[in-house]
Amino acid sequence: MAESTKAVKKTIEKQKRIKKIKVGEVVTLDSGVQIKYKKVAAWLLRDVSQNVDLPDLSPFMYDDPATSKKELNANHPGYRKAMAAYEQEKEEVQADALVQFGMELVTPLPPKEEWISGIEWLEKKGRLDLSAYDLNHNTDLEILYKKYVIGDLEIVKTLSSLSTVSEEGIAAEADSFPSD
Repeated sequence: MAESTKAVKKTIEKQKRIKKIKVGEVVTLDSGVQIKYKKVAAWLLRDVSQNVDLPDLSPFMYDDPATSKKELNANHPGYRKAMAAYEQEKEEVQADALVQFGMELVTPLPPKEEWISGIEWLEKKGRLDLSAYDLNHNTDLEILYKKYVIGDLEIVKTLSSLSTVSEEGIAAEADSFPSD
């Protein structure tokens, strides 16, 4: 019980620390690696997510006798599964853009021999597909390192909050205008 309480406290402390992070701030991750958070352009996030193809929805269409038109059956389990996969892929491409453009390594990228073997093992076992990456190209190696070695969900959440408009940001901007 004490271990779980300790873990919860550590998570809460980490979340409080993350909420205070500002663009340009250098942060030391639990791994000891230092990164600098950068804002990612909203247009980039929009455009990469728009590049995700909408799934074929024709299997979920039916002839509505009342209107004599083809209608989409949004309650069909296949439709819901296809749309969930589509939304997840959009989130993943946005997370990729956030990691690529919003996280600058301050600590130099270590030689790939020090960290790539586990990633290559996962590919060998069919758990990862690295076919989109050139393992001899520095940019691709940096992306792999950020995503699979030092990256975590909290980093992506922080990058997302720094790169999107928040209610707090809107309130702060509104407060900066003189009142009528």
